[in-house]
Amino acid sequence: MNLHRRALVVFFALAAATLAYSPRMRVYDDRASLPGGPTWVRGNRLAAPGPTIARPVVLWHGMGDSGDDPGMRKLAIALEAHGLTVHRVLVGRDANADRMRSYLDDISKQVAEVCAQLRAVPGLREHGIHAIGFSQGGLFARALIQRCPEVKVHRLITFASPHQGIADVPAGWCTAQPLWCGIARAALRRGAYVPSVQHKVVQAGYVRTQWDLDAYRRGNLFLPAVNNENTEDVEYADRVRALEKLVLVKHADDTVLIPAETAWFSELIDATTLVPLHNTTQYKRDSLGLRTLDDRGDLVFAELPGDHMQFSVESFLETVLPFLLPSEAPMLVHQTE
Repeated sequence: MNLHRRALVVFFALAAATLAYSPRMRVYDDRASLPGGPTWVRGNRLAAPGPTIARPVVLWHGMGDSGDDPGMRKLAIALEAHGLTVHRVLVGRDANADRMRSYLDDISKQVAEVCAQLRAVPGLREHGIHAIGFSQGGLFARALIQRCPEVKVHRLITFASPHQGIADVPAGWCTAQPLWCGIARAALRRGAYVPSVQHKVVQAGYVRTQWDLDAYRRGNLFLPAVNNENTEDVEYADRVRALEKLVLVKHADDTVLIPAETAWFSELIDATTLVPLHNTTQYKRDSLGLRTLDDRGDLVFAELPGDHMQFSVESFLETVLPFLLPSEAPMLVHQTE
């Protein structure tokens, strides 16, 4: 099979499989539906966590969602009730286009488009922002920090984001939908790094095949670049170091991310060996600025109960508000309508 035909086969296989499986955000109105708030695992959360002033907050959704979906609107309203200005990332002409582009797009082009979008929003460029990214949206928000210096991001909070990529399709999906699982797994293993697939299928941009890291570093056009794995871009690392806070939230029962610890920058180096961030070469060399943040106490690790992108409004606010509201601001209790 020639490269062009192979690319088409892989493209349509991955596209069909990702469209068939959509681990969308589920936001509960009350904690009783999903008990428990964040567990603070590591990081200097309590030492003057609040910013000096309240800044606009940008929300970037994950795969299968849209900036205009009910869950995103619900979170935005909850933040606005605390006096925060909220901007929800929306790419494309409407919510349907935005949702489709969470599957089928060139990640680098999308990040550049959002950079231009935010530069045009009155007040965001002048005063800087805080950003919250959900699943792949957290990874893209980090890329925005690294590639869009015109928009100053002061604090970044990511929920279950694949910072070190994904190694496989979700295990639970393979049980529920074995046909689509098999299609996606075969496509991932045989052609995720075909250039045309890299430019068209979003999820291919953060596939990290631990069984062939050389192929990953050669063929993946997005993740090795933003993780400074091939050529170290000093400015990328410096922009991460310049963050006031980087908060990494993992779900305790995440069945979507393989491995779930990718949300904490842990690195899978073979089928069974998971290396925590603090033992990785990336951390030890400080090639991405994470060790600097950690030494300052500004790299925070938190864990929420539940599966991927499932939480209550209350637990969400409990996780993010300490990093968004000035220290002297009152902590209001969220009330559902």
